[in-house]
Amino acid sequence: MEMGLLYDSYGELLTEKQRRFFELYFLDDLSLGEIADQFAVSRQAVYDILRRSQNTLERMEAKLGLVAAERARAGRLASLMTDAERLVQALADPASGSPEARRAAEAVRRGLEGLRSLERADAGGGAAGGLRTSE
Repeated sequence: MEMGLLYDSYGELLTEKQRRFFELYFLDDLSLGEIADQFAVSRQAVYDILRRSQNTLERMEAKLGLVAAERARAGRLASLMTDAERLVQALADPASGSPEARRAAEAVRRGLEGLRSLERADAGGGAAGGLRTSE
């Protein structure tokens, strides 16, 4: 699972040191050696802290499922938006509906635009992948 999503959901459950190392490694893309030098510890110590952090985040997801639930919600929303767009197109055709139907279609269209803007705002990046072992 993508570490950035897990960190966004559960990062506050990590210790301050785990959060700092996680951010330097996954978000700032520093190597194990660079982090080790910065904190005067061994690369193995950095690796161990990152591994424990990753395990903690994955355990929390296994117990709480927030990331999986958000992905499912986003999938359902995307499907609903597609269906609503088709409905709007069908209702917006002057030959196929009443003025009330066209007004309803316009209201749904505006709602979809609002949802799209929220989805774009939520689509901000995060840390990718897992712990790199080839350092």
